Amino acid sequence: MPKKTGISSREIGQVRIYFTRHERHPSRGSGWRRLLPGRPLYMDIIRAAKEDGGILNATAHYTHYGYSGHGSIRQEHAEAENQHLTLCVELVGPRERLMRFC
Repeated sequence: MPKKTGISSREIGQVRIYFTRHERHPSRGSGWRRLLPGRPLYMDIIRAAKEDGGILNATAHYTHYGYSGHGSIRQEHAEAENQHLTLCVELVGPRERLMRFC
């Protein structure tokens, strides 16, 4: 008689969103705070995915070396962050939930 292992399967999907590190939300503050740069866009996407409740995993991945399109090869330096390198936000969850979220 086979043992019940409690393993079940379900279909999930993955969405990757690519943009550069310097893309930010417009500053929402008032007074002197509006002069500061807004929060990075990837943080807002991950926060919204968490609040959605149906997304299983949301992470941001920085690139360290590469190129995009016909641009030149760029790389990360220890002394200074390269704002033009690509950032990837990866979302994992049930396909229907990902489609609604996006």
